[in-house]
Amino acid sequence: FICIDEFSVTPLQILLSFNKKSYSDDDSDKEEPLIGMITKAIGMVLIDIEEAPLQIKTPLLGNTFDRYGGIVDKLKKHYTSELKRQILPMIGSIGILGSPVQLFHRISNGVQDFFDKPTQGFLQSDLAGFQGILAGAGSLIGNTVAGTFNSVNKVTGSLANGFSQLSLDEDYLRQRQKTRTQKPKDAINGIGQGVTSIVKGFSRGLTGLITKPIEGASKKGFKGFIKGSYQGISGLVIKPVTGVLDATSQTAEGIKNTACLLYTSPSPRDRQKSRMPSSA
Repeated sequence: FICIDEFSVTPLQILLSFNKKSYSDDDSDKEEPLIGMITKAIGMVLIDIEEAPLQIKTPLLGNTFDRYGGIVDKLKKHYTSELKRQILPMIGSIGILGSPVQLFHRISNGVQDFFDKPTQGFLQSDLAGFQGILAGAGSLIGNTVAGTFNSVNKVTGSLANGFSQLSLDEDYLRQRQKTRTQKPKDAINGIGQGVTSIVKGFSRGLTGLITKPIEGASKKGFKGFIKGSYQGISGLVIKPVTGVLDATSQTAEGIKNTACLLYTSPSPRDRQKSRMPSSA
């Protein structure tokens, strides 16, 4: 038996982000069946979680007298229960749903600033109070804009990731993945990247109609020609639509970053994104 007078473990606070790359080198030689292609596309849409706030409470084992196995069972039960409690925050951070947890967090911060900043200001002076009104209103507007366009960015970005998988075009997926690593630092940069995505989407769709069957036939004969024909024909729709979705996502992210820089105190993640190079 083990006697525990006091058991202290620091509570865990985790920001969980998880997403799957649209293309990896391991996929280059794989022949993807139709059902596998559709499943992968759905997975790309659903398995896109960013900054899910997980909070694991400390287990209460004070004044405990039990066998070793009994204590282990209590710890397992506690942490299993805590992990189940994190399901809703994880669902609320899924990109295709617009990351409602982040939206609520930003808007609630703006509302709190809207009331707190003027109150704190008027406790000092009338001038500080009026400055607090402006600061609070700016925070509310900025956080609302940032939260809203962040949701637009997540929804359209997740749709683009999933839809692009249906092209079965490894070169296109590799190039798109490389382009998407360049994050827009502001609204103007986001619009510029968006226009580029639309142009590339239409141009790749048109040129692929001719080049993909030829490339497939030269590499794998008749079987490659069939796959290349599918890539070319489907690319006429998939690549332009993905380009428009990417453009919407990039523009929304640029507007969000501008709102964060002008009106709110950006998170460390926002600051890191805004400093990333913007040229493709």
